[in-house]
Amino acid sequence: MKKVSLLLVFVLLFTLSACSTKDFINAKFYFSNDADTIAYEIISIQNETMIDDVKYHMERLNNIKIDNLWLQDKTFYIDLNAREKDNFNRGSYAGTISTCILLETFFSFPNVKKVRILVDGEYNIWAEHFDFRMPFDKKDSYCDWITVVEP
Repeated sequence: MKKVSLLLVFVLLFTLSACSTKDFINAKFYFSNDADTIAYEIISIQNETMIDDVKYHMERLNNIKIDNLWLQDKTFYIDLNAREKDNFNRGSYAGTISTCILLETFFSFPNVKKVRILVDGEYNIWAEHFDFRMPFDKKDSYCDWITVVEP
């Protein structure tokens, strides 16, 4: 009986260690809650389903559909469909808020240093005032002027 109990304890410990907190990332998902401020939700997502989870939450919170998303060399690549232009083309202020939502969200992931935004697979100037040809660097302050409402 002691051997069976000991075996069950080992199986339970092995199972719990397989589901460690290292398998999850806590990220801040930003969204616009009114015309002048942004807010965020802290969402815990699994490493193995990270890409699908991020795409889901960005669409759920911001109505931004990401066609393709990948992480490579500490850079998040976000490929938006040109149909998303409406989220960025509601005037320069609203478009800047949408861009900052993307940047703040993806810079909240650990070890992410840069963000590249593509539209239909290309780096370009979008909506005449967003230059997506160069990467956004985490050390630069693009969105410090926006008020963030804490949860």
